[in-house]
Parts: sequence; structure tokens; C-alpha cells
Amino acid sequence: MKNIEIDDPFYKRGRNVPCVCGSGKKYKKCCLHHLDHTIESENVLTQEVINRLNNLIDPEESAIRPLSDIIFEYAEELLDDVTTPMEMEGFVLLATAAWNLSFVDKDNRIQEINTFIRDVIKIAVNSDEGESMRDMLYALTEKRIIEYPDEDRFIMDYELTHSNEDNFHLNVTSVPYFE
Repeated sequence: MKNIEIDDPFYKRGRNVPCVCGSGKKYKKCCLHHLDHTIESENVLTQEVINRLNNLIDPEESAIRPLSDIIFEYAEELLDDVTTPMEMEGFVLLATAAWNLSFVDKDNRIQEINTFIRDVIKIAVNSDEGESMRDMLYALTEKRIIEYPDEDRFIMDYELTHSNEDNFHLNVTSVPYFE
């Protein structure tokens, strides 16, 4: 049988093993009762801290809303024209792009929106369609800043699934945004 050393003094030990304190005595004759009381005290203290914190926090206010729900709410005016899965994919692409572009400083935002329109949407920036797209994306970036100032999560990825044309589900992967 192989002996395994456990460095954690709070690991559940057998009663006949050497004590963790290094005294050379058996654990049951040395620190068994002291460590058990220490563990119980720590568990009681931890639970008390958790209880006190829970009493301070209103669960309704502390709950983090799923960013997928916020995105649908944030860009709901775009949803009026969505009738097909392909249009829904376009809606999600525009809404998530506008969300992330809102974190770009104001001086560079138009340039980044134009780059997105040219490189991702693949339409001419100076065309009527490009100008309309730029205006819409800029308005959405401003909306995020004004209406969702505390939602400082940057969208890393998303997945849109649908079981039929009327039932869509959006999963969003996000990280906190730090300037």
C-alpha cells in the first residue's frame, strides 16, 4: 500500500495516522479534537458571514440579468422587421456589434463603425445603405451608453439557435469591460 501525504491540515484524517502538527504522536491523541473544533468554528463563521451579506443584498437588485435578454430589449426596434431565421441572425450581428462598438471612445467610434460596415457587412460605407447602417449603429451605441450605463460587459461570442421561425434562443458569452 502506498502512503499519500496530505498537506492540508483540515483534510479528514484517520485516527491512527501521525498528527499533522509534527509532534510524532498519533492524530487521535494530539490535534484531532482541536482541528475538528477549528473546522466547525470556521464553517459556522463562514455561514454567519454569508447570512449577513445575504441580509444586506436585495436579491432582485443583485441578480445579473442575462445579456441575451438585454440585447433583445436593447435593440427591440430592429425586431419589427425580422421574419426569417436569416434576418434574426442579421439582427443579432448588428445588435451585438453596436453593443461592443459602444465601448470605443467617441472620437474613434464612427471610424470603427465604418470599418465594421465595410469589412463585416460588406457594403460601401458611402452608399445610401451604408449611411443608413452607420446612423442606425451609432444610435444603438449611444442607446447602450445612455440606457445601460452599468452594463459594462463586452460580448465575446454568441450563439443563436432556433427550433422554428418563431422560437429563437440567444446565448451570449461576455466578459467585464475594463478601460
